[in-house]
Amino acid sequence: MNLKKKCITALTCLSVSLINAAPLKISQSGGTIYGYLGYYESSTNSTDENGWYEVMTDGDYKKQWAPAEGPLTTGFIRNNELCTYVQQTVMGLLVRAFYSTFDLNTGECTSTTSLSTYMKPLMVVCTAYDPEEDAAYGYSYPVYGDGHVFVKINMQTPTVMPKIVRNMQSADDEVCYSMTYSPADKQIYGINKRGEMVRINKTDGTEEIIYKPDTGQDIQNLVTGLVYSPFDQGFIWNTYLADGNSYLFKLDPQKKTCEQLAKFERKEEFNFFVTTDDLIDFDGPAAPTIISNTFIGSPATTGSFKVKMPEKMYDGTSISGDIQLRLSARIDGKEKTSVEGLAGSEVNVSFEDIETGMHNFEFVVYKGENFSIPDSEKLFIGNDTPAKPANLIFTSENISWDAVTEGSHGGYIDRSAVTYEVVVDEESVATTSGTEYTHTLPSGTVSAHYAKVTAVCNGARSETAVSDKLLHGDPLELDVVFGPKDDDEFELFTVIDSNGDDTSWHTIYDDYEFDDTSFFEYRYNKTEKADDWLILPPLNLSDAESYYNLAFDAAASPVLLRDGKYPVERFEVYIGTAPTAEAMTHQLMGPTEPDPEKMEYTRYDRNFSVDAPGTYYIGIHAISDPFQFKLRIKDINVTRLASADIPEQVSELKGKAGANGGLTATVSFKMPEATASGVSYDDNVRLSAEIKTKVETKKLENLAPGAVVETEIATANGSNEISVQVICNGFMSKVSRIDVYAGLDIPAFVNDFSATEDEQNKSITITWKAPTEGMHEGGYISPEGLTYYLVTVGSNLQLVYTMLGKDVYEYTYTPETSDDKLTETYFSIIAENEAGRLPENRIPMAMCVMGKPYTLPIADDFSHGNFAYSPITTWAVDESYLPTSWQVMDPSEISSEYSSQEGLSIVGRTSSAGSRGRFSLPKFSTEGVDKPVLSFDTWIGMSTAPFKVYAETFGTGLVEVGSIIMSLTESGWTPCTFELPAQFVGKPWVCVYFDAEFPSLQKYVMIDNYSVYDKKQDSVNDILPRTSGSIVGVDGGILISGLDGSDLTIMTIDGRLLMKGHVSGNEDRISLAAGFYIVQAGNNKAKIFIK
Repeated sequence: MNLKKKCITALTCLSVSLINAAPLKISQSGGTIYGYLGYYESSTNSTDENGWYEVMTDGDYKKQWAPAEGPLTTGFIRNNELCTYVQQTVMGLLVRAFYSTFDLNTGECTSTTSLSTYMKPLMVVCTAYDPEEDAAYGYSYPVYGDGHVFVKINMQTPTVMPKIVRNMQSADDEVCYSMTYSPADKQIYGINKRGEMVRINKTDGTEEIIYKPDTGQDIQNLVTGLVYSPFDQGFIWNTYLADGNSYLFKLDPQKKTCEQLAKFERKEEFNFFVTTDDLIDFDGPAAPTIISNTFIGSPATTGSFKVKMPEKMYDGTSISGDIQLRLSARIDGKEKTSVEGLAGSEVNVSFEDIETGMHNFEFVVYKGENFSIPDSEKLFIGNDTPAKPANLIFTSENISWDAVTEGSHGGYIDRSAVTYEVVVDEESVATTSGTEYTHTLPSGTVSAHYAKVTAVCNGARSETAVSDKLLHGDPLELDVVFGPKDDDEFELFTVIDSNGDDTSWHTIYDDYEFDDTSFFEYRYNKTEKADDWLILPPLNLSDAESYYNLAFDAAASPVLLRDGKYPVERFEVYIGTAPTAEAMTHQLMGPTEPDPEKMEYTRYDRNFSVDAPGTYYIGIHAISDPFQFKLRIKDINVTRLASADIPEQVSELKGKAGANGGLTATVSFKMPEATASGVSYDDNVRLSAEIKTKVETKKLENLAPGAVVETEIATANGSNEISVQVICNGFMSKVSRIDVYAGLDIPAFVNDFSATEDEQNKSITITWKAPTEGMHEGGYISPEGLTYYLVTVGSNLQLVYTMLGKDVYEYTYTPETSDDKLTETYFSIIAENEAGRLPENRIPMAMCVMGKPYTLPIADDFSHGNFAYSPITTWAVDESYLPTSWQVMDPSEISSEYSSQEGLSIVGRTSSAGSRGRFSLPKFSTEGVDKPVLSFDTWIGMSTAPFKVYAETFGTGLVEVGSIIMSLTESGWTPCTFELPAQFVGKPWVCVYFDAEFPSLQKYVMIDNYSVYDKKQDSVNDILPRTSGSIVGVDGGILISGLDGSDLTIMTIDGRLLMKGHVSGNEDRISLAAGFYIVQAGNNKAKIFIK
C-alpha cells in the first residue's frame, strides 16, 4: 500500500492525536486539526487561554499546551515538529522575532533562533509548507518600502534571507492571509484579500482564481487558519466576517461550495491550522459517487442512498475484471453497514432508525486493503427546526415577514403546521399562521421600539428574528441635554455604519482615562476611513425666525501611534429631516480636529437656523483617516436662542499664565463690532463680556464695540479652558475659548542628560541637571525639591521606575546583563513634583550596549542573513538621523551593479536628502592585542554617501580613524583597512561607529565582510576560531601552514566544491584563480580573496 500514513484498522477507526492526552471528543469526520489560538474576546483583555489547541469541526476545541516563547505568528509541521515564525510587537512596533520548533506531544521548545528584525522578508505573517520541495512559502514584507512580498524559504536554512518570488506592492488585494498546502495535488492554496480562493503558482507567485466562497458577508482581512483536511476532503478555514464574528467553514474547491461549520462564541481567532492526518491511499480506488437519497423532503428516519461504485483507481487507471468492491457506509464517522458491488455499478444502501438531527453520511470503497477517498453528504434527519423568519419589516402600524418554508439546517418541516409568535417591546401581542400583523404603537414622546417574530413547528422553535430599531412618537422639545446618561437615552440615537466596516459609535460609561465621565465613542478601523454617523433623537425646531445653538465636548485620545505621532481624529456636523445619512444635507460644522495632545475635552458650539418649522435630526459624522484611535463626544446641548439679534463672538483671544506658578491668567480679546448676522452696532451701544474658568466667572460691563479688553481671572492648577461670551440686551454670542496651563506643571525632561559606560562595560554613570520647563508650553516648575526616577524596560517590556531621591543629579546604573553576550539596554531619568511625572508616551529613552564585549578576532559577511556578532545598533543622534534606515539586504535589489560576493550587506539609505545616519558594530575587547585593525568591504562610486569611521572606548569620546568619499572615476566593491590608534590598545571595550551623510536619496552606504583582528597575530583571511596553524591568501593561491594531514575542503563563494583532500606538509601552497574562496583545513576556516 502506497500510504503516507497507514491506519491500524482501515478507516473504521478514528485518527490518533499526537498529543499525549486523548481528546475528550473528535471531529465527526475523524480528522485531527490543530491550531494556535491567538485571540479571543475577554472582558478583562486576558490572554491566559492563548495556546495550542485541537480544533473540532463543530467549533469546539481543547487546549494541548501553551508555548512560553509567546504568541506563534505562523507555522507548519515538518519532520514531525511544529516549525514556527514568531513576531513580537509593542504598540504595533516589531521588537523581536524568532524561528522556533516545538515537540508536538509536549509543547517543549526544541530550538529557537533570534531573527534580526532588519530581515523583513523573513517576517512572514502566514505560510504553507511543501514537503516535496522542503520549502515554506508565505507572505512577508519587502526590505524597503510598504506592502508585501511572496517568498520561498529553504527549510534547510530556515533563518537565512528567503527568496523573494513576487513583489505584491502593485497587487496588494492578492495577498493571502490564510494559506495551506494540499497533499492531494501538491499545490499551495490561499484566500486573498478579495475573499477569493486561489491556487498560488510557486514559481512566480501569481494566482489562479478557483472561486469566491459564499460566506454570506464580506470577510475581514485578518491572519487566520486554513488547512487541507484529508478526512474532510476539503479545506477547513477560520475567518472573520463583516459582522465582527469569527466562523469556521469547510471549502470544497471542486464543488465550489462553502459550508459553515461553526460560529465561535468569543470571536476566537486561530492564527494558523495544521493537521497530522495524511491518509490518502494513492493505490486505492477512486471515490464513489452519491446519486440520490430518500431522506430529502421527508421527515422519515429510515431510508436509503443510491451510490455508484468507481470505475477507475485513484491514479486514473481502469478497474479491470469482475472484481467485487466493498462500500463502507458510515454515519458521523462510524460504519453502520457495508454492501458489495462491481466497478461502475449502482448499489442501494439502507439505514434504519437514525436519530433526529444533523448527520454526515460518508461512503468509502475498498478494493482489498486499498481504500478510496470518501464521498459524503450532510443531511438533517427527521423534523427540522424552522428557519428564522426573514425580511421582518416593522412600522408604526404594521409588522410583516416572509413565510418560513424550510428548516434551519435545510431539513424537512411541515409548512402547514408553522405558526408565528409576535412580540413588540418584549410583550407578546399575537400568535398567527399568517405573515402579517397589524399593531399600532401608542402616541407620546419619541421612544425606541422593536418587534420580534419566532416560527414554531411541531414544538420546535426557530431563531427569533428581530426588527431594526423604530423611533416612534413626538419629537423632543428644546432645550435638551444628552450625556450620554444611560442605554435608554442612547436608544433614541441612530447609529449608521455607512462604510459597513463594523466599527462605529457606541457609549462608554464612567470612563477612567479623562475625568470619570461618560461619552459617545468612535473607535478606529485599521484600513477603512471613518464614515459613521451619530444622529441625535428627533428635535422639534418650531420657529424658523429663531436661532438655535448646538454645543458639545469633543476629544481625541492622546495615545502615541506606532509612527510616534498622535492620532488625528476628525468630524463634521450636519442637520437633516430624517435619521439617515442621505438626509444630512445642511452642514453646521465643517471638518474639525480636536487637539490630540490634550488630556481634556474641547467645547464646540454653533448657532444655526432652519428654513421652516419641523422635526429635525442633527448628525455628528466621524471622518477620521484609517488607523487612528478614539474620537469622543459628550455633553451634547441643543438650545433655542431668544432672538436672531445675536452678537458676534470676540476675536484676537489670547491668554497667558500668571508668573511663578500663580493660579491666574491674563486674558485679552477684541469685542465685536456687529451682530452675528452682520449688522453693525451704533457707537452708543454697550456690550458685556462674560469670562469663565473652572474656578471663577467674571463679567465686564459697558464695553464699546471693537474695544480691546485685558483682564485677569483665577485659574485651577493644570490646563484651563477659558471661555469668553459676548452679551447684548440679553442675547448671547457663540462662546470663544482658549487653553492656558496655569500653576505648577509636570516637569519636562531633565537638562544636560549624559550617560557614560564604565571601563568594564558593566555599569553606566548617568548625570543630569534639573529641568527648567514644564511639560506643557509655558508651564511653570520649580527646579528645586524634585524627586528623580531611573526608568528602565522590564522583561515584559513594561517600564520599571526606581526612585533615586530628591535633588540628586548622578547615578550609577548596573543593568542585569548576560555573562556571555551584549545587550541593548534602555533607560531614562525623569523628575516628579506635586503635579506628577511624565506619562510613559513622553519619556525619551537612552540606550547603551552593555555586557561582555567580544574577544578578537570577530568577522561577519552577513551571508546567513543574521548577525554573527550582535547587536549591530543604529543611532539617532538628533532629528537629522531619523529619516535614515540601515538594513541587511541584497544590494542588487537597488541596482544589479551593487551585487556583492556574499549576497547580503548592510545598506544605509535615506528618505530625506541632507540627513545623516549612524550604526555601530558590537563592542569588542583589545586586551592582549598589539595592533587592532578594522577591515571591511564597501561600495565606492558616484552613488556612495560619504562616511566616517570612529572608534570609542572609556574616556575617549568618538575618535575618527578613517573616512570614505565617493569616486567620480571608478566604482566597485573596495576592501578598506584602518588600524586603530594606540589609545584603543589593551582596552576592555572598544566600539566602532560608521557615520554617514546623505546629500541625496540616490546616495548609499554599503558595508560587507567586516572583521576586527590583531594585525600581529591574525590574518584578515583567517579570523574565525581555530586551534593552531593558519590559512592565508598569497599571490596566485593560498598557503596552509601548520596543519599537515588535516582534512581539506575548498569551495567557491556560491557553495560549489572545488577540492577535497588532505593538507600535504607543514606548508602546503595551492594555486587558485582570482576570486573568493571558502577554505577549511581541520578546525580552521577562512574566506580568502585572491587578486
